[in-house]
Amino acid sequence: MRLLLLIILVVGIINVLFIWISPQEIVEKIGVENSYLITFLVASFGGLSSVTSPILYTLIATFAAGGSVPWLLGITGGIGIAIGDALIFVLARFGYRSTQKIHKHEAEKYIHFQEKIPLWLQFVLLYMILGFTPIPNDIVMILLVLLGYKLKSLIPLLLISGITIATITAYSGEAFLK
Repeated sequence: MRLLLLIILVVGIINVLFIWISPQEIVEKIGVENSYLITFLVASFGGLSSVTSPILYTLIATFAAGGSVPWLLGITGGIGIAIGDALIFVLARFGYRSTQKIHKHEAEKYIHFQEKIPLWLQFVLLYMILGFTPIPNDIVMILLVLLGYKLKSLIPLLLISGITIATITAYSGEAFLK
């Protein structure tokens, strides 16, 4: 509970600071090159999880509005998101293996439904969800583990969808926050 309150406090302080400090001033202080590194690191380690996704979206939009190149933010942020999603997937896979006997029955219901959908359509739907919606990716990664997806088959999808959502966020920030 304390961690949640701390996160809410930090996000609140950051949002209040944006009222007094313009995006241009932020990028000027940290430097354009550093904005790409910060975007990559935040996306890799915080990324689009249930708690930290607003921070990443705000960060990318602010850096774009402050003068960083949106498509570079999209690429660095997208690669970072893909790395973060892969880490969540691996952790979820490890956790699922240790509790597989408990959850096997529930997972079988979803696997049976999933098998009815062509694989290409599954990947298109996943791209639409991960690339165009602000749904936390950690929830989707856990579901993909339960459905038996392999990380190797998901890497291209994670890269493309991460770059898509980060680029859309960057161009939106450039257009709406300037």
